Amino acid sequence: MRVFFLVILSGFITLFPGRSQIKQEISSGAGGLFLFGDIGTMGAGLLAHGSWGFFPSDDFKILAGINAAWISGSDEGSRNKDRDLAYSTVLIEPVVQVQFFYWKWWGPGYSRRGLVLKEPVLSAYISAGFSPVWFSPSPRRSLEDSFEDNFPHVTVSVPIGIGVRYVMSGNWVLGWNAEVRMPATDYLDGYTSVHSRANDVYYGTSIHL
Repeated sequence: MRVFFLVILSGFITLFPGRSQIKQEISSGAGGLFLFGDIGTMGAGLLAHGSWGFFPSDDFKILAGINAAWISGSDEGSRNKDRDLAYSTVLIEPVVQVQFFYWKWWGPGYSRRGLVLKEPVLSAYISAGFSPVWFSPSPRRSLEDSFEDNFPHVTVSVPIGIGVRYVMSGNWVLGWNAEVRMPATDYLDGYTSVHSRANDVYYGTSIHL
């Protein structure tokens, strides 16, 4: 892959039931996923996901979920446009993640021990996790002539990011998350070359309810 590193900007805007007294959250949503691989400059596609999380303490959230995505890309418009390679890829990604809330603002009128709101109005966190990834690339255009399906279709990925949560009410939370995923493969787009210096990288944006 010609891009040796991608600085993160994958925004997740999250809207899900607040934890209240049971300290749990369930969310689902859809958005976009973007892949930087060996074909073209950037592949783009659709992402759908769902998750469940709980708070073992006020500072940590543990989340388990699953993402499903479809991505496509081509050499069109890139410096390798004469190769005329193109692809589409399906991804299924179960994920386990830990979020650490390193900053909290309780806000005016809310007490840390009060009954009105039992969590901070605004908080920020960092996150890290682990994810097995199943992917299935399909060749398009000139890639159909040279495509060799001789690589594993299962890999692992490490999602890392930052995020912000805003409590809208006792039952609803609005959040934003920036995240990048770094898989242990260079074949998400079904292609690699002798000039590739790093594995593929992908990131996403989505809205959750």
